[in-house]
Amino acid sequence: MKYKKFKSLHQINNKLIAPTFEKAGLTAEAWKIQSCGEFINTIKCDHCGTQHFKGFSRCKSRYCAICNKAKSMLWLAKLYPYLKSWVDSGNYIVFVNYTIRDREKLTQGLEVLQDAWRYMTHDHKQTRKEFKKRYAGGVKSLEVKIGENSGKWHPHLHTMVLKREYTKDDYDFLAPAWAKSVEYAGGGKYGTDEQEGIVYLEAFGVYNKRRDRKKPYEERLLKSIMEVVKYMTKFDYVNDTTEHLEQMYFGLKGTRQLSTWGVLYKIPREVEQELDSMTDDQIKQFVCQVCGCTEGTLDKLYKEVWRDEYIVDYSKQQPEETDAKKIERLRELNGLVEKIETEYIQEQFEIYGDVWR
Repeated sequence: MKYKKFKSLHQINNKLIAPTFEKAGLTAEAWKIQSCGEFINTIKCDHCGTQHFKGFSRCKSRYCAICNKAKSMLWLAKLYPYLKSWVDSGNYIVFVNYTIRDREKLTQGLEVLQDAWRYMTHDHKQTRKEFKKRYAGGVKSLEVKIGENSGKWHPHLHTMVLKREYTKDDYDFLAPAWAKSVEYAGGGKYGTDEQEGIVYLEAFGVYNKRRDRKKPYEERLLKSIMEVVKYMTKFDYVNDTTEHLEQMYFGLKGTRQLSTWGVLYKIPREVEQELDSMTDDQIKQFVCQVCGCTEGTLDKLYKEVWRDEYIVDYSKQQPEETDAKKIERLRELNGLVEKIETEYIQEQFEIYGDVWR
């Protein structure tokens, strides 16, 4: 994450998200979010003393704008090369959304959604066997938001499943299997007007390379991964009610956002380890972006210090220029703090496309 982006998200936390939690009486979570970035990790150039941004203290709240951004970026960095290699090797990937009917109470929707997934992939012997036979592994994420038309809770699942053989009948298998599983979990009865449980599919494979000459399949694959690993909640902190916020907070407590299985099962552990570590290699590869020196020392700056400190982004590349003009330009950029209005903050938080720039 770039230092400028970190500072912008830090303001979103402290000017929008944390105050909303405090207003809802969720003081402990508000304090937790406010504590994110209490200190940052840097590498200090041994020659000129310039601080290089290399991470921050994480609060690990699922509602924190900074932690969500950092975690999503790392998930993307881990998944994209593996999934692209999987397709380039002649295999296939299917992007699948699983939905249910919107509900007044979030806990009811989550219970149906999670029980239906468990029934389809674990408890029902026939569908579990077929699911494992078709898909060598995958990644699943939970997203919760208020339905645009219903005004009710709309929890749903995003998944990407990996296949070794191309078949055209994934929908024919998944659609009835999911609808029947939703019925088992307490949803509408399968085969009647009350039936619920819909799946949406998009496949990626070698055939896409021939078809997508104007828009390479890599671009669509990247966007699909973004859709899976983005933040769990899309909540309107400006206009939505504190009652909805309380429902979301208590309903999602103890719920896992991202999970993997099969050939991808190791990725969550790798992501967490990388988020919490700063390796010796990062020190060895350090290059000062002001003077070009390659000697640096780990440092830690608390919020009272880093807010006014001259800090640049960490990089392994030699700077193109090391003269006084660049130093002044970097100082000017580093000290620039945008005035973030409420509407701007909400727009940045809601439109995930901006998060991936």
